[in-house]
Amino acid sequence: MVTAAAPVKLPDIHAVKCRSPEGSDQGDFIFDRHPLVGWIGGRGCSKSTSGIFKLLEFIPQFPGAWCLVTEPTWYQLHAVAIPIFEKWCPPHLIRHRALSGDKMWVDMTNGCRVFFRNASNVASMRGQEIAFWLADEIAYCGRDLIDDGMPCLRQPGYPHQLAFTGTPRGKNWVYRMMVDPASRLPPVNGKEQIALYRATPYENPFVPPDYIARLEAQYANNPTLYAREVLGDFVGFEGLVFPTFEYKVHVKKPPDNVKFRRVYGGMDFGLSDPSVVLVGGTDDSNRRYVFKEFYQRQAAMRPLSTAARWRDEFGARPYFCDPHNPKEIATLNSNLGEGSAVKGDARDLEVGIRLINNLLEVKAGGPGLYVSPECPNLIEEMSSYSHSNDIRGEEERFSDTIKAKQADHAIDALRYMLLGDLASQPRHNIKQLIFGKR
Repeated sequence: MVTAAAPVKLPDIHAVKCRSPEGSDQGDFIFDRHPLVGWIGGRGCSKSTSGIFKLLEFIPQFPGAWCLVTEPTWYQLHAVAIPIFEKWCPPHLIRHRALSGDKMWVDMTNGCRVFFRNASNVASMRGQEIAFWLADEIAYCGRDLIDDGMPCLRQPGYPHQLAFTGTPRGKNWVYRMMVDPASRLPPVNGKEQIALYRATPYENPFVPPDYIARLEAQYANNPTLYAREVLGDFVGFEGLVFPTFEYKVHVKKPPDNVKFRRVYGGMDFGLSDPSVVLVGGTDDSNRRYVFKEFYQRQAAMRPLSTAARWRDEFGARPYFCDPHNPKEIATLNSNLGEGSAVKGDARDLEVGIRLINNLLEVKAGGPGLYVSPECPNLIEEMSSYSHSNDIRGEEERFSDTIKAKQADHAIDALRYMLLGDLASQPRHNIKQLIFGKR
């Protein structure tokens, strides 16, 4: 027989204060019954934990309800949502766990069922009838998540609620749908649908003692990222893409006595656009140097001969290449030997840009990336590569914020080679790359 579960004893849920609405706190978010309730803020403001607390408050109140928890990736489900759920959910409330492929669900003793799903497979949600949905890191999901998921909130006999949490990602669809007064979802039957709670790590007493100081240091040279990642503001990108790149700091030849652990290259192919070949290396302190550049329009076979010469002179191998040109990659492998050229990673511009900006940070001993004066076109592109001045809050992807039709061919080759060098590292670790003395 299905029975109501006893209330879940949570920690001091009023300890995390809100930046807005004034005077509210985490407890107000947890007990809020608006159809759409958001906890939006910077890194470390208790977003994911607050969402799980809200789920655990809902379950005992509504026996038999079906609930859904989504994260942008299956990895995040295993690393974030599921561990937090298992940490705070009393074991006696769990009757059964089941795992099938990329799907997991938990049956509760009061008849509730909690589904854990990968938000990148939104089609798998269609047809479900649920009462409660927690969408964590919602800004890093596509608009189709809401379009396919919201109609699932229709389980008969229950109230229906979407709780969404996350850090903003510019003025994308989340901002337009949930925040912007001009375009947010309108009231239904005269009642406001959305309640939004804003927080920062400054209001969270549970973060490690030095956490705030480390965040401030990490984003000290990038006010836009500080506003977004720490303050949780919906800010767009503007200005230079590499704002910390300075000629006097980052332009430097490799020392004569440098020993590279690995030498490799990056290539971007063009016809009317320039073809680019870059060669660089990673030294024993995990710093990167880019020290050779070929940059020419209508270059015919010269990129091939240049790559061959630098392979023989510096031992450059492999070359991480523009993946949209498989014929050129095949030609390189045919002439230089199989494995000399491989497809570069072009799937996520933002990851590559974050990686480069991370390497440009000046830490103990200097930055993590140097560019030789022998690479004048790469230097010029990095010095001028800009975000669009005409951002209107319609950007779905990071690439939409980049000014169109500007020179980026050497930057593409740089992204391919740096991401290729880190191919053995999980993608979520790339932006936390460590360099310098260890």
